Amino acid sequence: MGVALLYIRQSRHKARKDSKRGGRGDPRTVSPQVQEAACRARPEVAACDEIKVYRDLDKSGKSIAKRPEFQQFLAAIQASPPAVVAAYDQSRSFRNTTEALDFYALMERLPTVIVVFHIGHFERSPVGEFSYTTMAAAHTMERKMTGAKIKGTYQYLNAMGVATGSPPYGYVRNEDGGLEAVEDEAAVVRRIFEMYVTGTWSAQGIAARLNDEGIQRHRARSRHGWLPDTVVDTLRNVAYVGKTYSESRARRQGELIAAQWPAIVDQTLFARARELMGERKVRRSPVGRPYAFGRLLYCTECGEARRAVTDHGIAYYHCRRDVTARCPATPAREDVLVAWATALFNRLEAIQPESVSGAVDSARSSRTGRVGSVEQVEASLQRLEKLFVWGHVGESEYLTRRRRCERSSPRRPRARRSQCRSPA
Repeated sequence: MGVALLYIRQSRHKARKDSKRGGRGDPRTVSPQVQEAACRARPEVAACDEIKVYRDLDKSGKSIAKRPEFQQFLAAIQASPPAVVAAYDQSRSFRNTTEALDFYALMERLPTVIVVFHIGHFERSPVGEFSYTTMAAAHTMERKMTGAKIKGTYQYLNAMGVATGSPPYGYVRNEDGGLEAVEDEAAVVRRIFEMYVTGTWSAQGIAARLNDEGIQRHRARSRHGWLPDTVVDTLRNVAYVGKTYSESRARRQGELIAAQWPAIVDQTLFARARELMGERKVRRSPVGRPYAFGRLLYCTECGEARRAVTDHGIAYYHCRRDVTARCPATPAREDVLVAWATALFNRLEAIQPESVSGAVDSARSSRTGRVGSVEQVEASLQRLEKLFVWGHVGESEYLTRRRRCERSSPRRPRARRSQCRSPA
């Protein structure tokens, strides 16, 4: 019968921790397996010769921007329309009204594609569109209301000093959801404070020493292990003296209050470290210097993103300098890169055919007067014709609205506007 495309999504798909070291155990839920099994059991799907499954786990339905599998799912539908498209229910695909309606419009343009849900149904009709739109709005409202309730819950817990968010290094969550100290990690934290208050160790020196000794930092995002920034964050983290902020511990917002977890650093030691640090803050200009290649360059030697810095008025892009094993790659000057990029684009512009320049100029000149995309205009025309055939729109109104749509289309020449007629 053809190909069936299945889409599976779950907002949270974390594994259960079975030890204080963050070991992984069985998944907390089998929702993805349940979704897939239910979709495969649909007769329309079972009759297909091939079934392809796209999964977005730990992904919210708020937007497709952060759902790579769904983007591939949509691309596959448009590149080669399948026989069947299936999902567990409408909310697995979208919790965003705008994107849900865009998908419905796409399916209207592909009438041969069968859309099925395990819970609910998809129908290309005025009633089906109304039902789909209503459900999309309901799922969006549910998502936003749930988000508001979660936000309120976190605000309440933070104000009570309860642990929220990821536990800092030295702590782990217990069975009750609170924080308890991990003794060997807590000893490393205390050592960081003790080394710093001597006045002979910098944050960079402490990080290098910990890395040299092979001390692991569990749940670290960087492959470099301990970094100077990590040491500074440790020295400033009030969680280690059993305190937190009433609004957000991560953002240090609100009042400083007592926390509902044990301290692992002495208050006097913490205060001395803060005194030596002087509460230094990085001063930045309100706008900041614009870097032409900011967050765009990656080193071919180490594979890491390059950092931008200005030295004596000249912008450079270099690899991390605050790690023990520095990358040997040479920093790149921004003015040299700009000159190279300018020469490249000038060369491309010189060799491109005249038709390309004409098309670009035409697109630029028509953009200001363009009401919508070609797809949007064609969808509006199809919908208008349906309304006329069903008798919901009179002939005079139909002709007037059709002419208005055709004027907004960037591909319809003026000579054909007078040829529009009522559908038979």
